Amino acid sequence: MSCIGNARPLEQALQHATTEMLSLLVEDYGLSVNEASLLLGQVVEYKVANVFNPAYSVACKIPKAYLPVRKS
Repeated sequence: MSCIGNARPLEQALQHATTEMLSLLVEDYGLSVNEASLLLGQVVEYKVANVFNPAYSVACKIPKAYLPVRKS
């Protein structure tokens, strides 16, 4: 699963992508903010997706194997 952040500077794009992933884990998977933060701290992967535009794009990724069952 991945979320994309787009901003300038690069650090801001990374922060946007991470914030979106945290929100997704809390809202769609039912994790608490602390649980989602711990999960991100252990398994998150970042990919710089764009450096040629005036803004950078960063993908925040979590392997599906680490995701809990999605709440309905």
